[in-house]
Amino acid sequence: MSFKNLRKQLQEDLKDKDKARDYLNSALEDEDLATFLCALMDVLYAQVELTAFAASIGMNRGYFYKHLNAHGNPSLADIMKIMKGLGYHLVIRIK
Repeated sequence: MSFKNLRKQLQEDLKDKDKARDYLNSALEDEDLATFLCALMDVLYAQVELTAFAASIGMNRGYFYKHLNAHGNPSLADIMKIMKGLGYHLVIRIK
């Protein structure tokens, strides 16, 4: 399967809330912020239209491109706002 087809399949899979949740949790388990931010952007691409979503949570579309990538450094408050807008929340648990 080509990379392009893999990306299409990923986007299709991430439309499912449970699969997206598992994907984000797996990214968090890597303990690497860049991995999680890229995974969060993948979920955004799959589940929302970015411009409308950004407006609905009081952000702008450019924020996602600037901060949700391997070099991004968004605030925890912004991550929580995005997660809430997607219908998710962060949970702290004992390792």
